Order: sequence, then structure tokens, then C-alpha cells
Amino acid sequence: MRTFKRIALALLVLVVLVAGLTGVAARVRERKVVQVRPGMHKSEVERLLGVGRSDIMSPACEKCPTGRSQYVYRANQSLWYGRLEDALVVCYTNDVVCDTTRVGL
Repeated sequence: MRTFKRIALALLVLVVLVAGLTGVAARVRERKVVQVRPGMHKSEVERLLGVGRSDIMSPACEKCPTGRSQYVYRANQSLWYGRLEDALVVCYTNDVVCDTTRVGL
């Protein structure tokens, strides 16, 4: 019985530790995502969010001119923020952010 209690306590501590660490990681990632604003340079965005992938999403970034380039970045896919899928579409004009759109569930 004593061994069972130790194992149960160890599992409980592990679950609490993992939950806490994932919560902190989600909060850090969310802060980085919300820092992306129009007027930022592409290198600043990639320093915050990593390298994005090129994408064309017609309803995204309607405020930007037609000669824009669009990139999708992984945003904050975290159950702490209630998002199973989360991406940030960033539109650039001459490597400067002109608009952003957040997509996901």
C-alpha cells in the first residue's frame, strides 16, 4: 500500500508540473503573437514567431494592396487559451507588415 501511495503522489506531482509548464509556455507564446503589429519588419516577426510558410488566403488581410505577400505562422495552439488550431496570417508589403488575421478553431 505504501508503494501505491508513492506512485500516485509521483504521478500527481508530474501531472501538476506538466500542466504548469504548458501553461507558462502558452502564455509566453501568446505574448509573442499579440506583439505582431502593422509596421513591423518581416525579420522582427520571424524573430518572434519563427519562419512562416508562404500561403494565399483570399479573405485574409483585405486592407493590404494586391501586390502583397502572405505568410502563415504557428500561433498559440493551446488548450489553456481554448484553441485547438491557431495560426497567424501576416501580410507584407515590401517586407513590412500591413495587416494580420488570426485563423483557427
